[in-house]
Amino acid sequence: MARTAPPTPLAPPTPPIQRGDRATFSDRVDQTITYLTAAPADIYGIATNAYNNAVDAFTSADNAATSATSAATSAGQSNGYAQTSMTYRNEAQTFRNEAEAFAQSTQNYAGALTATSTTSLVIGVGSKTFTGAGLATKQFAVGQTLKAVNQTNSTQWMVGTVTAYTSNGASSSLTLNVTDVNAAANGNTVANWSIVLSGEKGAQGAAGGITGGSATGAINLRRANDVPVSATPDIWSGAGNTVVITGDGTISSFTDAPQAGAQRTLLIESTVTFQESGTLAAYGGTQTMRTGDLVDVLALGAQNFRVTFRKRDGTPVQFNQGAFHNLRVFEASGVFTATKTGWHKITVVGGSGSAGGVSTTAGNSAAATGAGAGGFISGMRYLTAGVSYAVTVGAGGAGFTLAANTTQVNQNGNDGSASSFSGAGITTMTANGGTKGLYAQGSNTAGSPGGTATGLSSDLIVAGGASGAAQLQGSCLAASGGGAVGIRGVGYQGGDAITTATGMVAAAGGAGVGGRGGIATASTTTTLSAGGGAGTAATNVTNKTAVAGEAGANYRGQPNGAAAAAMPHDLDSATGGGAVPTTSGGSPTAPAGGATGGHVQTSGVATSGALAGAFAGAGGYIMDGAVSGAPTGHTGGAFGGAGGGVVARTSSGSTRAITVPAGAAGGVWIEW
Repeated sequence: MARTAPPTPLAPPTPPIQRGDRATFSDRVDQTITYLTAAPADIYGIATNAYNNAVDAFTSADNAATSATSAATSAGQSNGYAQTSMTYRNEAQTFRNEAEAFAQSTQNYAGALTATSTTSLVIGVGSKTFTGAGLATKQFAVGQTLKAVNQTNSTQWMVGTVTAYTSNGASSSLTLNVTDVNAAANGNTVANWSIVLSGEKGAQGAAGGITGGSATGAINLRRANDVPVSATPDIWSGAGNTVVITGDGTISSFTDAPQAGAQRTLLIESTVTFQESGTLAAYGGTQTMRTGDLVDVLALGAQNFRVTFRKRDGTPVQFNQGAFHNLRVFEASGVFTATKTGWHKITVVGGSGSAGGVSTTAGNSAAATGAGAGGFISGMRYLTAGVSYAVTVGAGGAGFTLAANTTQVNQNGNDGSASSFSGAGITTMTANGGTKGLYAQGSNTAGSPGGTATGLSSDLIVAGGASGAAQLQGSCLAASGGGAVGIRGVGYQGGDAITTATGMVAAAGGAGVGGRGGIATASTTTTLSAGGGAGTAATNVTNKTAVAGEAGANYRGQPNGAAAAAMPHDLDSATGGGAVPTTSGGSPTAPAGGATGGHVQTSGVATSGALAGAFAGAGGYIMDGAVSGAPTGHTGGAFGGAGGGVVARTSSGSTRAITVPAGAAGGVWIEW
């Protein structure tokens, strides 16, 4: 129901009835009654209108109240949503603030691990100290790995670990132990550094390479990047075998080589001195090379180098400090005090063992082998002037005498002792002694090994020559030869003494420095072989006596029988092949050869054995039958040569006395 305007009420009559107004009273009463008669209807209309409007207002108010309640409910829900949204907004703002704070912290930390410096430094391994305000308030810690890079050339860099850091404004400092650089930038000077956090260098990967074989075409080696001169330039990491060395300076070593045997050819572009040191040996001594000269570098180990020189104009290299003009030989233990600082060639030989010996009676079998020679080692050592080095000369195995007896007497020999050269700052060189010779009765006997040696992998190490074996068959005698020292790279073996039929006698020659002693094989007659020469081996013989000359040329290349040519300090007394006497007795020929030959005597007065040439072995020595006197066997040559086996047999029921010589002492000699 719509609301309507109320009707206009009837106006009461005017003027109102007045009691004192008789003239108008009646008319006015009539007007009043007329008004009163119409007034109820008028009042009802007004009341109805008011009622209807009141109902409409109530309905509107009720609807308004309902709408208000609904609005209030919606408002409450909206307020909840608003509160939740506000909570999310606040949380989002918190996350944003935290993210901004973390980003700022990360940026601050990154900045704390980034620095600059204008310190002028040369790129290279080792300790490097940076200074300046650009290093202040950083988070550097000892042990961190950092990379320093040229701000204008990123190929110029160094990587190392922090060893010290101080934050002090413009006086701040950072020290790195640089272990890796860009090889192409090595030696460059940089004064505008950016320093950043870096990772550690990874482990070296497996070495590449190819297996050996035969090339079917040319191998074209590549030129590597140029390398500036420095005390220890890196000539190995470039991709090539020819390296140009630029600039003037002195080289005393190189960075570690990738493997022993690696080689590089250096082309000199200015003036470079190659200075001998504890890791660099310069053939011809310290040398100064100039533009166009070539230098060949050989790595004997990761930190052990040899260099040789080639002059552009073809002139020979002049020998300087590295040439050897002096020689000192030690035949007994002592002390060597160096008179110069530089490379010295040291050679060490161990003492030889002494041979085995047997003295028996008629009808018995007996055998004795020679001894093993001393070990050999020769190499370079960098000695310091004024420093004393210990020299030990090993003794030969002790000799012995077997007294006459009514029954067989026998004895194994004795081992030789080690020789050595040692001292501060060098690797000890040791040459061990040769092993003892053996005896046997009615059985075969193997040869005795020579001494071994120890030192550097670059040293020449040669085991001493073994003695020959002795083989018996029935009522036989056999004496094998002693071994020789391997001064030429091989320790040659003494000759074998072999009997293959009852009643045979075989005496074999000793080894020479140039070849083994001859093998003596007896199956139908007494057999003797010659000693090895200094140039060739002796001839193996069967059922005969060798003659002088079969062992070939001597140590100096002279034919057998030539007089021994004395060399300073008696180091070259070895000559040609060993001569041997006949079986009829008499004195054995003095050794003309590197080694003495086998010796058999069956009558007359027992003669003493002979001395082999230096380093060489001696032949086997046999006295059989009606020989008077007490024999002494052949003696191994000086400086580690080994004696041959000694065997004696009488024709009666008592043995004869025999003497087995001592092994030869070793020796040490030094060249500088």
